[in-house]
Amino acid sequence: QRLLPQTVHTHSIPPSSSSSTSSSSSSTSTSSSTSSSTSSTSSSSLSTLSSSPHSSAPTPSLHLPSPPSVQEEALALIRGDPFQVDGIWDRGSMVAIPPGRRAEYASLLAALLRPGGRLLLLGLHYNETQAQGPPHSLRYHDVQRLYEPLGFSVDVVASREVIDSASPRMRAQGLTSITEALYLLKKE
Repeated sequence: QRLLPQTVHTHSIPPSSSSSTSSSSSSTSTSSSTSSSTSSTSSSSLSTLSSSPHSSAPTPSLHLPSPPSVQEEALALIRGDPFQVDGIWDRGSMVAIPPGRRAEYASLLAALLRPGGRLLLLGLHYNETQAQGPPHSLRYHDVQRLYEPLGFSVDVVASREVIDSASPRMRAQGLTSITEALYLLKKE
């Protein structure tokens, strides 16, 4: 429903005949207009509606509400308007957040996720005495401590050594190992 345009173009295709020279007519309607049609040819219509491809009868107009803009949806999130999702993919937010604010972020994600929903979380862990983030180190026990009290189970899906692809800034601080781990969290 959110992908449908506010303005819907409708076309009536005239009956096909060898002597017909009429062009197709197009009617445009919006939710705010009171007239039902204007004549023009539209090659960029987003939707074609017709009761029959060979009917010359007028086609009924479809009135749809305007979908919310991305800005409206973001503001709804900031205001705390309730909506929930089935899945979240966190590929760098948790490790960018200072450790002292992680519980706040985890609570926000928990509120956004429906019961039974899943969260994929990509984290890094390294020796914090050798380097300082961001990205901040995030270990398995950190993920458990943050999410299990919020009703999540936590599993490690995969982990791998990534020091060779780490940023020069992180390597310049003396790190000898950085492990990237993918966690699957399921909300109960």
